[in-house]
Amino acid sequence: MTVALIFVLFWILLSDEDALLHESEEAVSAELTGLAAIHEFAGYATLAQSIQARIGDDSSEFFYALRDADGRLDTANIPSWPGEQATLLEEGFLFFELDHSFLPKRQGSRFIFSSEFDVIAKTHRFDSGAQLLVGRDIDDLMVAQFVASTLGWIVMGILLSIFVLGYGVAYYVSTRFARIAATTDRIIATGNLSERLLVDGTWDDLSKLTSLLNRMLRELELRVDGIQSVSENIAHDLRTPLMRLRSRLENVVKAGTRDELVRELDSVLDVFQSLLRISSIEAGKTAIPQEYVDLASLLEDAVELYEPIAEERKQRLTSNIDSASTTGDRNLLFQVMVNLIDNATKFTPYGGAIHCSIVKKRDDAVLTFTDSGPGIPLADHQKVFERFKRLDSSRGVPGNGLGLAFVAAVIHRHGGHIDVNQSSITGGAQFAISLPLAEPNS
Repeated sequence: MTVALIFVLFWILLSDEDALLHESEEAVSAELTGLAAIHEFAGYATLAQSIQARIGDDSSEFFYALRDADGRLDTANIPSWPGEQATLLEEGFLFFELDHSFLPKRQGSRFIFSSEFDVIAKTHRFDSGAQLLVGRDIDDLMVAQFVASTLGWIVMGILLSIFVLGYGVAYYVSTRFARIAATTDRIIATGNLSERLLVDGTWDDLSKLTSLLNRMLRELELRVDGIQSVSENIAHDLRTPLMRLRSRLENVVKAGTRDELVRELDSVLDVFQSLLRISSIEAGKTAIPQEYVDLASLLEDAVELYEPIAEERKQRLTSNIDSASTTGDRNLLFQVMVNLIDNATKFTPYGGAIHCSIVKKRDDAVLTFTDSGPGIPLADHQKVFERFKRLDSSRGVPGNGLGLAFVAAVIHRHGGHIDVNQSSITGGAQFAISLPLAEPNS
C-alpha cells in the first residue's frame, strides 16, 4: 500500500500540467536569453547565423523564427510566424501546433499518434524592431502526462478494488467471528450442548474451525450426557429401593429407632433429589421462563422469612434494597436467596450480623449477602460451588454440600454471575450475585 501511495503521488505530480510545462518554459526562456545575448554583443547577422546552425541540427527539440523589423521571416524552421492560431499562456508564453509534414525528419512526437507538434514558445522584441521566437516541442511531456494519468487512474482503481475487497473480507470475517462468539456464549449461558455453530461451507479456514468446534461440542455433549445419564440412573435406581426401605421401616422398626432411621433416609433422599435437580438445571432440561421478576420484593420476602430465625440466634439481619428487576424463574431465584440467607444464619455466631442488599450497577442488579462468620479461605472461594464441597469449618453444621452448587447452577442459567469474597468490614463471607436488569415492559 505504501508503494502504491508513492506511485499515485508521483502520478499526481506528473499529471499536473503546470509542473509539466515549468521545465519546458525554463528551457525556452534560457535559450531565448542566450540568443538575445548574442544579438546584443555580436549583432543581428551573427544571431541569424547562430539560429541557422541550430536549425541544421535535426535532433534539436527547439523551434526558431527570426523576423526583421518589417515582419519578414529571415531565419526559421517553422512555416510562418504564429498568429491568431496561437494561444496566449501566462508569463508571455504561446502555444501553437505545427504539422509533422513540415519537419518530416523529426520522429519524436509521432508515437502519440498525432499529426501535429505541440509547441510552447516565447518571443523577444529587439530595439531595432526585429523579433525572435523560440519554441519547444512538448509532445513527449504530453505522452508522459497521458501515461501518468492512465497509470494513475489504473492504480487508483486497483487501490479502490483492494479497499473494497479488504473491507468486504474484513466484514465477512468479523461477522463470522461475532456469530461464532455469540453462539458460543449462548451455549455457555444456557448449557444447551445440543446447539451447533452455523457452518457456511468447507472452502475456508473459518468453516473448518467451525466444523471442528461442532465436533468438539458433539463429543462434549455425548460425554456430559453420559455422565448425567449415569448420575440420574443411579439416583433414580437408588431412590426407589430407599423409598421402599423407608416404607418398611415405618412398619417394622421400633418407634424411636424408626424415626432416627427415617430421618437418615430422608436426608439421603434429599441428596438424590438435589443432585437430580442440579443436573436438570445445568443440562438445560429445566425450562427457565422469561417472566418479569421483582428482585426487591423477592429479597424482602426472603429476609422477612428468616427474621424469626435470626432473632432466635440473637443475630442482626438487616437489608438495604434498591428497586431492581430481572427476567427468569421467580421460584428458583427465591430459593437462591433463601439458600444464601440460610447459610449466613448457620455460619454467623450468636450476636453476629447478616446484611443483604441490592444495588444497580450499569446494566446489572448486584445482590450481596454478607455475614460476620469465620469466612471462607481464599483457596476455597471457587471450590465452595462444587457439589458435596464441605469446608472444615462447616463439618459440624447440618447440610449436604449441595446448596451453593444449586445456587451457582440457577444463577448461571439466568445469565448471571456469582462471586465469593472476604468482607472487609465484618471479616466474614460475602456472596455477590450479578443479574441482568430488565424493565417490566420488556
